[in-house]
Order: sequence, then structure tokens, then C-alpha cells
Amino acid sequence: MSQSLKAVLIVATAFLGGCSSADPKAQRADAIEDNAQAQADAIKRAASTQADTLEDSAMRLENSAEQVGGYEGKSLDVRAEAAHKQSDIVRDQGSARADAVRTEGAARAKELRSQ
Repeated sequence: MSQSLKAVLIVATAFLGGCSSADPKAQRADAIEDNAQAQADAIKRAASTQADTLEDSAMRLENSAEQVGGYEGKSLDVRAEAAHKQSDIVRDQGSARADAVRTEGAARAKELRSQ
């Protein structure tokens, strides 16, 4: 192996070794942030799944409304519109909850690092 390649490997190993913290407190803080991110992702996925279900329901109601027509069709249109709005609310709520979990995790990790 050439001297320059050995030097590059030594520098890369030193750099990568410096990226992982041997400090247990820092590792716990990183784990708190990682856990918060995983929880936030799960919250958003669950909200998205629920919102998608509501959107599917709204589309079925709209299709039924077209077929039925009249006052019953209008009633189905109103229910479809409500399902669309509820879907938006579920997505917004999921995002807000995910943001809150991430923020809490970051605050806990920062507090731990500052001790």
C-alpha cells in the first residue's frame, strides 16, 4: 500500500472515530433524539394512514352521491366534504404532534448535554 493511501486511511479512521461520542451522556442524548424522531415518524405515518382512509371514504361518498342524485346525493356530498376536511385536520394534528415529540426530545437531549 502506498504511503499516501495509508495516510488517507489513518486520517479517515481518526475522523470517523471522532464522529462517534464515547461520552455516555452524549450517547444518551443522541438516543433520546433518535427515539423522538422515530416516534414522530410513527405518529406521522399513523396520521397519514388515517387521513388516507378518510379520503377514500370521501371519494366513495362522492361517487355514491353522483349515482343517487337528489337530496340524498346532496347529503352524501356534505358527508364527503366533511370527510375531506377531517382528513386535513388529522394530517395537521399528526404533524403538530410529531413536531411536539421532536421538540421535546431535542429539549431533553439539550438538557442532558448541558449537565
